[in-house]
Amino acid sequence: QPALVKPRLPVDGGSKIFPLLPHQYQAVADLTSPAIAIMGGFGSGKTKGLVAWMIDRSARNPPSVVGLVVEPTHRQVRQVLIPEFVKMFDRMGVWHQINKTDWTITWGPQKREIRTASGEIPENMSGQTVGFAAMDEFGLMQEEVDNRLVSRCRDPDAVINQIL
Repeated sequence: QPALVKPRLPVDGGSKIFPLLPHQYQAVADLTSPAIAIMGGFGSGKTKGLVAWMIDRSARNPPSVVGLVVEPTHRQVRQVLIPEFVKMFDRMGVWHQINKTDWTITWGPQKREIRTASGEIPENMSGQTVGFAAMDEFGLMQEEVDNRLVSRCRDPDAVINQIL
């Protein structure tokens, strides 16, 4: 197993150390590429890397800038993605709240927001404006999901406007 990298994830005026694998850290550390990918097999830490990346981008942008992360199904949002966010926030000792109606994640003292969505009906992503976004299990979703997600990343207040 590769050695862990222990970067400091920015968290509202401070930072928290969170161990990441080198390939996860590479994605989090890249602040300039317009699009980034984490590739690997089952159990390689893609989702954990995505969650660290989303928290990092949320913290680096103004509190009003919202992020959006898409899973192939609503079930994966509930059973895979949300537990990974909760685990990471708990390990860092960061306040967070999950809205179980729309599965929005609110976190930190400035109440930053990360929205979740399912790729099952791409049209449901229409109308949102976000500053950064990510897709988990990209290969399991229709190309239309990617097209809509790219078009949602348009918040003019975003300091870092990227897609993972």
